[in-house]
Amino acid sequence: MNETPGKTVYFDEYSHRENITEQSYEVYPLSFLLVLFQGAILTILWLWYQGKRFGPIYVVRKETVRFGDEGIRAISAWYLRGKRYADSLVIQADYVKVLLQEQWYIPYQAKWTDISDQLAKRWTTMSKRDIDRFLVGISTVLQKGRLNKQEYLLWSKRIDRLRIEVEENE
Repeated sequence: MNETPGKTVYFDEYSHRENITEQSYEVYPLSFLLVLFQGAILTILWLWYQGKRFGPIYVVRKETVRFGDEGIRAISAWYLRGKRYADSLVIQADYVKVLLQEQWYIPYQAKWTDISDQLAKRWTTMSKRDIDRFLVGISTVLQKGRLNKQEYLLWSKRIDRLRIEVEENE
C-alpha cells in the first residue's frame, strides 16, 4: 500500500462478488490444494511412523488373561493330555499348602501328616479320623511316581474340597 501514489487503495474484488457459485475449494489454486493434501498425508504417515495413536486405550488381552482362568485351564488340559497326573496333583497340593499358610496359618514346610491337629481345628465338616485318613492318603499319593486317571480324579476332588473349605472359612 505504500507503493501507490496518493491516497488510492486497491482491493481484489474477485471473491467478493454478489453471485458466488464457486465451492470453497475452488477459490484456491489447484497447486496449493495439491500441496495441502500431500502435506496432510505426509503428516498422517509421520504420526503413524512415530507410533502416535488416537482413540481409546485398550488393555492387552494377555495382561488380563495371563494369570486368569484360561491359563489354568490350558495348563491343566496339557497335563491331562500328557497323562502327567502325578505332576498335576503335586501342583494342586502345593497350591492348597500355600492357601493353608495364608488363610489358616499352617506352616507350608510341614509335612501333610504333621498338620493333622491344626487341620482338625479348622476343618469342621470332617471328623478327625477322616482328616487323618485324608492326610495319610495324600502323602502316599504325592510320593507315587505314576497315577492312573481314576486315582487322579479321586484325589483331585478331595484336594479341591479342602481348597474350597479353606477359601470359604478364612
